[in-house]
Amino acid sequence: MSETEYDNRLAEIATIALGTLSDDQVLQLLAERKQLEELKLEYAKVQAEAEEAKQQATARLEAETELARLNALITPDKPDDELIHLIEERKTWEAKLALLSGTPVPETVEAAPALVLEPVPEVTVTAPVEESVIPPSPEPVLPVTIDEDFGEHRITASTIDPGSDLGRALADMRNDSSRMGKILDALPAPAKRDKAFMLAVAEIDPAYAMHYADSDVLKKDSDFNEKVVMTKGERVSGSVLAEMLPEARTGKIVMAAVKQDFRNVRFVLPQMPEYDEILAKAKALALDKVKELKDGVDITTLIPKVLQKDKAFMEEIAKIVPGAE
Repeated sequence: MSETEYDNRLAEIATIALGTLSDDQVLQLLAERKQLEELKLEYAKVQAEAEEAKQQATARLEAETELARLNALITPDKPDDELIHLIEERKTWEAKLALLSGTPVPETVEAAPALVLEPVPEVTVTAPVEESVIPPSPEPVLPVTIDEDFGEHRITASTIDPGSDLGRALADMRNDSSRMGKILDALPAPAKRDKAFMLAVAEIDPAYAMHYADSDVLKKDSDFNEKVVMTKGERVSGSVLAEMLPEARTGKIVMAAVKQDFRNVRFVLPQMPEYDEILAKAKALALDKVKELKDGVDITTLIPKVLQKDKAFMEEIAKIVPGAE
């Protein structure tokens, strides 16, 4: 019998005038009703278990699909920072798959870090951004003039309605940031030109926002670039500067990035007018971090190579961490 059939028979029993029946008939109906109620509960339990098994199978398939996608993306031709955040995303999906399978989380064999010249340590040097990363925009479309080398573009500016497709996409990414890549891949091109939306994405993960931003519009908008660089984000999966167009990495942008994380000094170029100022700022921040970590610091990992070339600076570091020069 199905659940509906149990309900129908119970409804029939409820309409019977028990007073007109004999004692045996009444007892028989009461016994039948009790049995039907027990069978109905058992049926519901079986159905719930079947639904849970179906959901777990779907979740396992999704995890396996994501792992296959990420494995295909992890190739030696990609930038170091992109490899790092792909590996971190893969770890998340491996943990989910292990949980669904009821097995211990496996140790990931990280072949990619061998390609990374400057791995990202667990500590981060960031400062909270006081200004709002999404400025109010009274007009649906605003003309934006970009630096002369970038040309002029019109950038979509919009408020994000929580009930819209973009609003739902943001909610999904906030609820499960490990699915950001999949969600952003599925969005149409106009979404990746929507400045307000992509800045909201940056509040979750700045590197992902820069990676998926439209290359012909947003990535050439200096205001967008600066705001994303200055956004702390809920998680750090990679370097915003590594995802940025090379010509967009101006001295002003690199300085903003260094103030967030001194390791971004590796993007400084001698021809930048702010070169000396950027190096000085990075050294000061790096020195503060070394003083904070002291014996727990790995100089070869923490200090970017451009700073390691400065003998006087490394001698100062060696006073805190002997043997660092």
